Amino acid sequence: MKKALAFAAAILFAGACGPSAATSATATRAAAAGSAQTTTAASGTPQHSMSPSEMAAMTQSARPAATTAAIPAAQPAPSSAPIGSGAPAATAIATNAPIQATAAPTTAPADNTGPATTVSVMLTDSAIRVSTPTAPSGKVTFLITNGGAVEHEFVVLQTSLPQNAIPVDPKNAALVQEPGLLGKTPSLAPKTSTTLSLSLPAGSYVLICNELAHYMALGMHTSFSVR
Repeated sequence: MKKALAFAAAILFAGACGPSAATSATATRAAAAGSAQTTTAASGTPQHSMSPSEMAAMTQSARPAATTAAIPAAQPAPSSAPIGSGAPAATAIATNAPIQATAAPTTAPADNTGPATTVSVMLTDSAIRVSTPTAPSGKVTFLITNGGAVEHEFVVLQTSLPQNAIPVDPKNAALVQEPGLLGKTPSLAPKTSTTLSLSLPAGSYVLICNELAHYMALGMHTSFSVR
């Protein structure tokens, strides 16, 4: 209300002082009204005057707002192997599986080693004659011929007993025991031949004919060795 009275007084003063005063009054009005005063609109409806602070706020709001470009947030760099990407995991190859040892081949026994040897044997009515008294261990083939006038047989004994010390058979005094028997032939008719093949290990042997009384009475025995 006071501002309205002051404004009216300024107008009256301007009218009394002439145009220059009116101009001065107008300037005074503009300075005094840093903010809009209550005026009467053409329609006669009074409007609310704005305070200087409201004027400043209106001026500030009338200025175009500076637009600030939105800076996109930095995106995390994709990892070389994202989780769940389906990349197959490296499969470790077991290198320390225990290796099963292979059993070494067994060595053939002594009686299966060495070259094959052939020994010729002649059976007479009073002796046993061999082509060689020794042979290497391994397979030995005896080629036996009955050159006598009666039946004979050929017996191979592995024994350390002397050839003439084979004990008598307790069941038959005309025969001897056969310690360490390795093989024998059936009875051979005169002038017939046969073979006997044996695998002999190294050791001492005695070769005999054990027909009735042939060992003791005829002396059909001889020593043999395998080395």
